[in-house]
Amino acid sequence: MATYERASQDMGNVVSLDHLNLTITDQQTATLFYVVGLGFTRDPYLTVGLENMWLNLGRQQLHLPTRPEAQTVRGRIGLVVPDLEELDARLGSVEPGLAGTSFAHSRGKDSIDVTGPWGNRFRCAAPGGAFGGTLMGMPAGQMPSMVNWPALVVASVGLPLLLAVRRCLSTTKPILLDSGSAQMTRQRKRFVAVSMLLALLASFAAGTFEVGFSLFGGQTLRLPNSMIAVMFVTCSLAMLAAQALLLLPAVRKHIDHRWVAGAFAGSAVALGFAALVPDAAALGLLIAVVATGVGMIGPVLSYELLEGDRSFAGSLLARQAAAGNLGQALGSVSAGTLFGWNTFAPFWAAAAVLLLGSVAALRWWGAARQAERQPEQRSFQA
Repeated sequence: MATYERASQDMGNVVSLDHLNLTITDQQTATLFYVVGLGFTRDPYLTVGLENMWLNLGRQQLHLPTRPEAQTVRGRIGLVVPDLEELDARLGSVEPGLAGTSFAHSRGKDSIDVTGPWGNRFRCAAPGGAFGGTLMGMPAGQMPSMVNWPALVVASVGLPLLLAVRRCLSTTKPILLDSGSAQMTRQRKRFVAVSMLLALLASFAAGTFEVGFSLFGGQTLRLPNSMIAVMFVTCSLAMLAAQALLLLPAVRKHIDHRWVAGAFAGSAVALGFAALVPDAAALGLLIAVVATGVGMIGPVLSYELLEGDRSFAGSLLARQAAAGNLGQALGSVSAGTLFGWNTFAPFWAAAAVLLLGSVAALRWWGAARQAERQPEQRSFQA
């Protein structure tokens, strides 16, 4: 049986493409480019007013609603035209009328690359070959191949940090495998339960905040996708930098319930300034501050869970991971719903949860930690 090579087609499993929507700001400019230049025809029966225009190109259409802001899509739109020579001549004829826009065109060996007046890119090819019997149409789209550089940047910083953990946190205390012979004391169970609660709250706030700033940056500040990616890199690097501090013994010896409560409260206070964020630079600073505080809480909880007693290490870390994943999921879902109600609602919700975490750290986590440490302290004094 012959195999089907899916990678040979840019559109993958798309069976049929009916039309493409692109917003425009001016029908006269659109007519000059799409009709006179590219050679499309305006549908004579549908949407013939000034608020929208439908263009026919073979079996496909372009729908061009008039809006205050034009839409520019990522990648390149593939077109088939009857004659490249005629297309090249038409594009040259409209060039003076499109001066001052993003319009450009260049002739290649088997195609013509065209940039529209609002920045959309097209690659026009002649009929035949992979396009079969299509004489005119929009059979393909091509997304730019790219390295996931945000993940690459974060990984390049996080990997050395991961390798340094074993050296910096080495200990002579044995890590006991989970077994039925080991029993948790009542104090230990209480400390573990409160630690799981803090992990849930911190992750809920992180999930709410991350989705919130993504929506806020994209829809309110109108930041491009590349800038949103920079924001996520900033968030991850701030967390890694904060967590790297925990590798220093001078930092770890000062960790207590007040320190954890301060990390919760500091991030909550920073989120209180979300309504004052005017641009990308301010949003990036806010992200760095919040990520620094929230990013330290999870590793601190893991360290504290295993520092006093390393029995049940695997199950404790698994439970903390589960609590964190649950909180992240709940926070992410909540952020989308809250953003539809109010632009700043995800930040308010994250701040409220962080303040709750600060109170829980002061009132419950500190007392549970002290109660768990008391048997160890009495044994040391004896």
